[in-house]
Amino acid sequence: MMPISSYRLRWRHGDRAKRWQPLHRIHHRAYWLSFGLTVALALVGLRTIFTTFCTALNRLIFLIDWPINLRYMWWLEFDPLLPLVIYFVMVAAVCPWLWDWLIRWRYGGRSLDLDTLKPHSDEAVRLIQRLRRQHQWRSPQLYRLTTTAPVIFSYGYPRWFTRIVLSQGLLNQLESDEIAVLVARELDQLQHGDGICLAVISLAAQLPYQIYWVVADWGDRQHNRLLRGLARAVSALSYGLYSAIRWTSLGLARQRVWHSDRAAVGLTGNPNALIRAILKIAQGTAQTIIREGHTST
Repeated sequence: MMPISSYRLRWRHGDRAKRWQPLHRIHHRAYWLSFGLTVALALVGLRTIFTTFCTALNRLIFLIDWPINLRYMWWLEFDPLLPLVIYFVMVAAVCPWLWDWLIRWRYGGRSLDLDTLKPHSDEAVRLIQRLRRQHQWRSPQLYRLTTTAPVIFSYGYPRWFTRIVLSQGLLNQLESDEIAVLVARELDQLQHGDGICLAVISLAAQLPYQIYWVVADWGDRQHNRLLRGLARAVSALSYGLYSAIRWTSLGLARQRVWHSDRAAVGLTGNPNALIRAILKIAQGTAQTIIREGHTST
């Protein structure tokens, strides 16, 4: 039997379509229904989290028998729905700039021009330029992350303020046509306004996620059992909040991926490259976790 360590995975590169017709148009009712449900779930979920936190804090104050009764103060009892709506609107207005800051300063992202992308995927560059000419929209600004995990995502306002983020691991591990079909998928996603909704929810989830990351990393370095236990409790609670907020957007995210996969195949005529790219991303992510114990994004 061949040892697992000596096994080499061989990819079968199926031919791409020589000629293909655009796929027929589909109805987007279910898609926009998912969009509405996602917004409603996000508001209800964040409202529930806030009210649950206030209720728990009230009970804690009561148990401690605080010298000043704070249970009926306005900031612990008011309905947070209107402030949450205002928050969503305000964050949606500045969301792309917030993500720019997060990409640059938290994850070390740097600008990536088309000339630098071209050696990795000339087809992706030609696709960006072709769609820019056809639809009369600005080319998306590209960012490159230094992580070895294969990562690609996009954000921004449709047509005039868009970003595509690619990791160095993705550029190193995927073939030219595989990168191109993934870029085609992100370009399709950028043409729809639903990405703002997902970006706002992702930003809301970043606060508990960053708390989880910092506290868990700090707890791993502690030798005191009490401090380690406290770090585990805080990190577990933070990750639970992150998962709860993220869960509200899963339905729309899945619908979005299905539509963008379909559009990417229509743009490139290369479903085999899309399948290989998805499998290689899963494989590369698993290898990064085995090697480093976590992903950096």
